[in-house]
Amino acid sequence: MGRQLFALISQSWLFALVWVRAQEAIARECKYLTIDALPSSRPIVERLGFELLSMTIPYEFDGKTL
Repeated sequence: MGRQLFALISQSWLFALVWVRAQEAIARECKYLTIDALPSSRPIVERLGFELLSMTIPYEFDGKTL
């Protein structure tokens, strides 16, 4: 039960955070809102009406090559 409760609370927290950010973007009349989240968050943001436009690939610069 503890793991399921934690997952539910985590999803609710993420949902609330994205909702607040989306409302702020609407108030500022932004046309687009970028969300950089894990694939596991996709169902949550899709429930808010977002659509996947692209995916990012994280890279780390080692500072040695250029």
